[in-house]
Amino acid sequence: MPNGNAIVVMKPRVHDDGSLSVTSAGDAFGDPGFYFVVHGEDGVVWARYLRSMKETIHVYPAEPDTTRADHVLWLWGKEFLRLHYRMRLQNHPHTEKELLQQAATP
Repeated sequence: MPNGNAIVVMKPRVHDDGSLSVTSAGDAFGDPGFYFVVHGEDGVVWARYLRSMKETIHVYPAEPDTTRADHVLWLWGKEFLRLHYRMRLQNHPHTEKELLQQAATP
């Protein structure tokens, strides 16, 4: 966006099962949601709250060493994008000593 940007403010929620959701859904300016910001040449900044766009990311533990996330976006009340992420813990050094040993190994 020329002379501006979009900002998404998300509200966190921890569920009883230990999972986490962040949601950008509100009703008015100042609520969690999508904001378009434009910077004028005179230094004036305009911001507009876009109530029609909503987003949720739900992060939860899955199989051992794996975390999953569901990411859903809505526009005018209709789901238009659904993504699913799987993140696996890789075997990597956890201490500075292990990192230095790994770097020194040919």
